[in-house]
Amino acid sequence: MLTLLRTVSLRRLREHPFRTALTVLGIGLGVAAFISVQMILDTMSDSYASMVETVAGKAQLQITGGEAGVNESVHTLLTTPDENGRLPVDGVKAALPTIQVITRYGEDNLLLLAVDTLNDATARDYEMTGEDDVEIDDPLAFLNSQNSLLLNREFAERHGIAIGQTIDLLTSRGKKPFDVKGLLRSRGTADTFGGNFALMDVFAAQLYFGRQGTFDSIDIILEDGASADAVADALARRLGDQYEVARPKQRSESVETMSRSFTLGLTVLSLVVLSMAGFIILNAVTTTVYQRIREIGILRMVGVTRARIWALFIGESIVLALLGSAIGVAVGYAAGRAAVLYFIGQTSSVFVPTSGADPTFHSAMVLRGTLLGIGVSILGAAWPSFRATRITPLEVVRFGPGLSMGRGAALRWWTGLAAVSAAATLVCLSYPPLANDLNGLRTAMLAILVLSVAATPVLMNIVLQNLSKIGARLRTPLFRMSSENVLRDLGRSSMTVAAFMVALAVMFQIYIFMTSTKEETKAWMNNALRADLVVTSSSAFVTRTSVPMEASLSDTVSAIPGVDVVRHMRFRNVSYQGSRISLLSIDFEKKFNPDRFLFIRGDRESALKAFLANEGVFISQALVIHHPNLGDAASISLSTPSGKHSFRILGVVRDYLSDEGVVTFNRPLYLEIYRDPLVDSFQVYLLPSADSDDVRREIDKGSATRSTCSF
Repeated sequence: MLTLLRTVSLRRLREHPFRTALTVLGIGLGVAAFISVQMILDTMSDSYASMVETVAGKAQLQITGGEAGVNESVHTLLTTPDENGRLPVDGVKAALPTIQVITRYGEDNLLLLAVDTLNDATARDYEMTGEDDVEIDDPLAFLNSQNSLLLNREFAERHGIAIGQTIDLLTSRGKKPFDVKGLLRSRGTADTFGGNFALMDVFAAQLYFGRQGTFDSIDIILEDGASADAVADALARRLGDQYEVARPKQRSESVETMSRSFTLGLTVLSLVVLSMAGFIILNAVTTTVYQRIREIGILRMVGVTRARIWALFIGESIVLALLGSAIGVAVGYAAGRAAVLYFIGQTSSVFVPTSGADPTFHSAMVLRGTLLGIGVSILGAAWPSFRATRITPLEVVRFGPGLSMGRGAALRWWTGLAAVSAAATLVCLSYPPLANDLNGLRTAMLAILVLSVAATPVLMNIVLQNLSKIGARLRTPLFRMSSENVLRDLGRSSMTVAAFMVALAVMFQIYIFMTSTKEETKAWMNNALRADLVVTSSSAFVTRTSVPMEASLSDTVSAIPGVDVVRHMRFRNVSYQGSRISLLSIDFEKKFNPDRFLFIRGDRESALKAFLANEGVFISQALVIHHPNLGDAASISLSTPSGKHSFRILGVVRDYLSDEGVVTFNRPLYLEIYRDPLVDSFQVYLLPSADSDDVRREIDKGSATRSTCSF
């Protein structure tokens, strides 16, 4: 076999360098896309998992309550000993409250971990240095004031911050000064989030970041010999279904499921590029087989079996795949490193805070990428390689095509495939359980793609038959000969046309989708965002890196001449049946705009009236697509600080704030149930006579020590 590859295949590949290079490049681009996408996804996952486990330290379990947090009463319950001095739950040695906040120093994000300074040394490993780089044995003793903090040493050196210096950090009360009491060596907990790390007291953080009465999580330290599973079960029974008790590793795994749409989108993108490489292989090998009919016939005459002929062409495709994969791995690694910085920033804003300082790249990625490249090449080459085995020694004598299985047989096969895919499309689009389900729509899209490919030979046969007749009447032999030549091997020609057609269709589909989505989103935003100015705590609209503000800031803004109305907007992510959905609350009764709500289901007039009366919520169409059971549901059950709460669904509306789904509240109802007074942004409406630039300058001036403003 190696002799055939060396003496036959290598010579033929050299004879057609352009085609060989194009094939290798196609495979290389497909593998590169896969490698770079896997680097992004693995870096995101590993970064968050590392951050969770590193910040958790020695904690074997964590109690969390989503973004609503954990009430202080839970900490009191778990740390109040009985008359015998034992904690309420057997196996629990310590329960340590924590708050994690992403704040800003200058242009950099800073992960601020707030802990119980008196007891946290039992859970996490710190090594603090003071003046002259002398190690201090009890670093937490330095955190004895509300505005004291410890900084990662490398972060401090990068920004020229010295011990004893005061720095301004963004809080819910605006920019506030903090005293740097010491520096943390870059190891253990202090090395998380790429070293952009600070430590402060948890009870001070409650005041600065609007967490009064709540913590983000409670870390559980177990007694020696205690079973983590048994303690977790005991805690779950004690706390009920309002809170989640899990190992730190399980938290990172749950986040992966929440970001599945992002992951699926990138993975599908890489596989589409790989499938295009498969089309390139299919056409390249098919062309090669046609050009080498005489050579194949001679090989058959000298005793080369059909199996060896098949293996010869498959071997050629594998060689090309290995070359393409090598190029793809190198290009994918370079592209992945560059892309990680961008995509990690996007996912940190949307899903969870992560740091992509060290992109993940390992041998398993190389192996998977190479195997995918080889697999796609084998699939692309399988059919033309099989057709090569049908060539007989007689082809040497009569140099005819000899590869077609017959126009009639080909048409019957393609017509059957088209009928099956058409039936599948019809079922997916007309059968309600499938038509209203996201997986059903995906299946319909795939069936339509197969239908278009299968129908291509049938349509080409009809068109070319008529063109051949026209050529005969017009006495244009070249025109007639070209039509008949295509018809001799309809499968080969139609696949080339189908590949071009699919590529063109995808381009038009993307263009139409982007254009229609842009126009539809623009129209929705014109109704949803009618405010003259928007005040936020970051340089962009609300993301996970925005620091929520206190509602009292609206009093300052309302007092500025020219301001008519200030609305409060809160946007937060919560877990719902394994996905990451969003809650939106605005005091809609102020400057109410009924056109904001584009109804898909529900009586518009009565639903709006009930909504303003705080009798229920609106859910988005995207939420129904991801959770079809909500399509006809009367209510939706969500986790709240007081446990599960059922909200009446007043209607299904079109909303583009989140592709996973949005539940929209009128703010009074949200405040009543969630008891969360923080605000992500203020929507400012001006009087007709007001000048927006003047008002903006006044807001900047009046909030200089309270928040930054974006418009």
